[in-house]
Amino acid sequence: MRICKYFHIAAEDVCRTRNDCPSEAKCISLFPKQKNGYWVTCKCPPGFKFDDVDRQCHDIDECQSNDGRGPCKSKPEGIKCINTQGSFRCQCPQGFKLAADKLSCDDVDECAEGSDNCDKKTTICENTIGSFRCKCRNKGFNLIPGLTNICEDVDECVTGTHNCHPSSQLCHNTVGSFKCNCSNGYMEKDGICVPLSNCDNKLECGANAFCVKRPSRKNPSQLVPQCVCQDGYYGEDPSKFCDPVPDCQLDSQCPANARCVEKQARDRSGRATFTCVCDNGYRKVGSQCEPINECEENPGICGDGAICIDARPLYKCVCGPGTVDVGIGPNNVTCKIPSCSDMKKPCHPDAKCIDLPNGGYACACRDGFRGVGTAELGCEPIDMCNEYSPCSQYASCVNEPRGSYTCTCKTGYAGNGTICRDINECEMMGDAACDKHAKCINTQGSFICKCNDGYEGEGLPGMCKDIDECSSPRLNKCDMSTTICRNTEGSFECVCKTGYQKVGDNKYSCADINECLNTTEPVCVGHHCNNLPGDYRCDCIQGYKLESNGHKCIDINECTGSPCHANAECVNTAGSFTCTCKMGYEGDGRDHCVPIDKCKDPSRNQCDKQTSLCKMVPGRSEYRCDCKPGYEPPQNVTQMFYTCNGTACLLPGFIRDKNGVCVDLDECAEDPSYKETLERYEQMKTSGTKITDWRKLLVAPKNKTSAYGICYERATSTSWWWFTSSSSPLPFCRNTVYDARG
Repeated sequence: MRICKYFHIAAEDVCRTRNDCPSEAKCISLFPKQKNGYWVTCKCPPGFKFDDVDRQCHDIDECQSNDGRGPCKSKPEGIKCINTQGSFRCQCPQGFKLAADKLSCDDVDECAEGSDNCDKKTTICENTIGSFRCKCRNKGFNLIPGLTNICEDVDECVTGTHNCHPSSQLCHNTVGSFKCNCSNGYMEKDGICVPLSNCDNKLECGANAFCVKRPSRKNPSQLVPQCVCQDGYYGEDPSKFCDPVPDCQLDSQCPANARCVEKQARDRSGRATFTCVCDNGYRKVGSQCEPINECEENPGICGDGAICIDARPLYKCVCGPGTVDVGIGPNNVTCKIPSCSDMKKPCHPDAKCIDLPNGGYACACRDGFRGVGTAELGCEPIDMCNEYSPCSQYASCVNEPRGSYTCTCKTGYAGNGTICRDINECEMMGDAACDKHAKCINTQGSFICKCNDGYEGEGLPGMCKDIDECSSPRLNKCDMSTTICRNTEGSFECVCKTGYQKVGDNKYSCADINECLNTTEPVCVGHHCNNLPGDYRCDCIQGYKLESNGHKCIDINECTGSPCHANAECVNTAGSFTCTCKMGYEGDGRDHCVPIDKCKDPSRNQCDKQTSLCKMVPGRSEYRCDCKPGYEPPQNVTQMFYTCNGTACLLPGFIRDKNGVCVDLDECAEDPSYKETLERYEQMKTSGTKITDWRKLLVAPKNKTSAYGICYERATSTSWWWFTSSSSPLPFCRNTVYDARG
């Protein structure tokens, strides 16, 4: 630290204790103290200079140099330098734009930009330095008088700019051009007009007519003499007379600056004739009416001291600057140099009249105004604010009377108007400036509130609302196939779908869970597990079926489909089933179960081997003991017998066969109607007809007291129904070992 020798104060502390610099300037310590008594000087921002008197930073007018152009280039002519607070800008004249260096101007190509107003149908735009011009598309068009952007057709026949032969051709105007037609007495041959054959024996033709040979109307190959009018004449009968063709009939047939007027003379038929006459101020030159410049042809036409001005189609005389007309007459004027007392209010109200030493007077605009000052040209207030920009760019400038002005800092700025500094509203207002979910950003002259990420709105208090990123296709970054987007306050999160899990730092997608590899809670045990995206499926082994959720295999109860034989019992097992023949039957249980032949195995029947024979009951697992020849069942037997004695069959319902063996009597078959009923049954069974009512199948018995007759009566009774047995085709009448009646 450097210590002052006399004041014992650090040089670095001077700017803290004696700083009187403006807020926008930088303080610079001075040692020793300046003669004016100041310890510091101030360094202003670029474009400003420090005034040691008022201790303020003042704008540098860069435009004062180079005749007011400042740093701006000298070309093009008309470029202006506009001073601004702390800087300047170059303003280009019309037809130019500011170049990249900001100091010069480039020509604007209006044709390329399409900013021209040329008529696209009749003109072509041609760029010029600082402007453009519209050129007619071809020589057959001219710009319309008074206009610079539209062309009209040139009537070459009227202007005399055609090249038709004067004696053999007539000019006919077309759009953009013209064509030459053959005159009377001429015909077209090889592209040119040649005279028709002259008459050998000339006809008596009228005045202004002559005789030629023309093709006959009846026979075009034959030439006949005819009278035709000379060019410039017409007549209904050329053999009598031909009148001059009128110059015009309509004003549109005359050249520019001319009109069609009636002549004093009339033709032989008494009809009026017309001609084209140039307007006042124009004279006929060739076939056109050209303006007369009286000022050039007669320089003294206006008299001494006056100026002749060509005001087409006429002219006018005016007095020169500093003189007034005191004469009488529209063209001859008398000009005099007046004084202020000679004039009645010669100057503008905002100007004062000054008599000049050598005669005459002058008008000078008052302070705060500029201009010529005359009553005609007047004075205009000087716009100090716009022309000189004396205020800060952050201040409002208001023009005051007499060329004065005031500078007022705009809202959001503070200062004296010449220098305005930005107010930091974010520091001044603190948290109250913006919403709690927003950030305050200071700007020049104001501030903005920007909602934080995940919020939207204007940012002002209460104006930031949570953004539902999940409903926005642009903001929702979640993988739709593996996650579900869930909105949160100011953000969102991607929640894994069932069957997926987070992996690493990936916030927006999830990875598939391979449930088949789960050893803690195994799935599809005993079956094949097939992993799927976000899920799994069990492929069941034979004998199992998959539940609707695809996650479990359940046993199939095969017994519900009756896979076993009718004489077998089905037992369901895990993944399969077993078929077991019923008691008294044997076989595989699935395809066949047949009654066990108890007669083959003596241990399975109780028949007496000496007196009886064991026989199986057909289609049943029962057997019976038939007495051998010479034996008969015991009398009064109330239970199944196993030994025989005597020769008569003792049990009712048995008869001896031809071999003397007691056999069971089929009481049902004793009646013939039973056999007929069986035949009906077999026919219906063969045809596939479903039997819904057995009673309609029965045939009436021949003997009502027979076993079939008794059963028939009971079967057809409304109060009794028969039992059902799969072993008998007709369940209402079944033969038993003893008697059907019993």
